[in-house]
Amino acid sequence: IYQPPLPTVLGREGVGLVINCGSNVRSVKPGDRVISIAANAPYGFWASHTVIPEADLWPVPETIATDQAAMLTINPITAWLLLHEFEKLAAGDWIIQNAANSAVGLWINHLAHTLNIACINCVRSEATAKTLRDAGIENVVIESPELSQIASGITKGMPIRLAINTIGGDSALWLSKVVANGGTVVTYGAMSKQPVTVPNALLIYRDIRFVGFLRSRWVAEHSPDQVRKIMARLTLNTPTIPVRGHYKLDDYQAAFSAYSNPTFSGKLLFIPG
Repeated sequence: IYQPPLPTVLGREGVGLVINCGSNVRSVKPGDRVISIAANAPYGFWASHTVIPEADLWPVPETIATDQAAMLTINPITAWLLLHEFEKLAAGDWIIQNAANSAVGLWINHLAHTLNIACINCVRSEATAKTLRDAGIENVVIESPELSQIASGITKGMPIRLAINTIGGDSALWLSKVVANGGTVVTYGAMSKQPVTVPNALLIYRDIRFVGFLRSRWVAEHSPDQVRKIMARLTLNTPTIPVRGHYKLDDYQAAFSAYSNPTFSGKLLFIPG
């Protein structure tokens, strides 16, 4: 696990405005909005000013709103790689995910739709389900021990090759029982702080593969050009991720308090000032 040397500035996501450049910089210029595509950068975005190498920067297209640009660094590429690295999905295939209301979950649903891949979106409350349905997202269900039967009814028996888990515990177990023989359950988070428990029968009789994923590790193991190609694809068509509030850096305690509210949904963004 990457741990930066202390003291360090926090913040892996963010969009910045280029103020000045070195004489050899060619890909960005003063006035450009930029994000960082580095894997484990020694700088953070919870700051008023910072210095970033040109190689780590990606200019943000003018068509993308600043709020949305601030959230492009981690979640979009995570969603893209989850859909492309573990199963060879084709148009008409089915996948399933939990925490579908998260930023990654919204990106997964958006990208799956553009690829003509059907997605079952699991959430934990009817209120959250209604919010997604009102936003036009389809196949939203409340996760439960009956998830396998519910999913089969939605897919009309079509196999689900990929399950995407960011919760763990019972939620991951219910997802794993939905996956077709020989399919994959990929875990990229641990929101419940409960382990992923794998029943022996799923391994022995159904040959289901359980794997983990970390975006920063993938980025570190691949060239910046590969990352840029994915970002170019992602920024052609971006969904709107809900933003529930803006806070100045000095108001970080209020931001943390709001984010800790169990009824809170959406993103909080820090702004200059």
